[in-house]
Amino acid sequence: MLVGYVLNITTTLALAAAAAESDKVLAAGNRTFQFTRGLADAGEASVVYVLWALVPGAVVVVGWMWCALLAATVVQRTWLAWSRLPG
Repeated sequence: MLVGYVLNITTTLALAAAAAESDKVLAAGNRTFQFTRGLADAGEASVVYVLWALVPGAVVVVGWMWCALLAATVVQRTWLAWSRLPG
């Protein structure tokens, strides 16, 4: 799961840096640092942690599902960078 978090954060930062360098707008808003939406980003992590606390017997299943969402977000951002950025 730690690898999923690291890859998720890395793709977020790399995509934002590449977009800024190529003067592309990938996210809504007028910010220097562009945060693109993903399947596993904000409130989803809180939901997972609450589920772990409320249903301890489902930690393994919820953990694997969470890892799948993290991986899907990495793929999503990689595809976005590949399809919308030059090079």
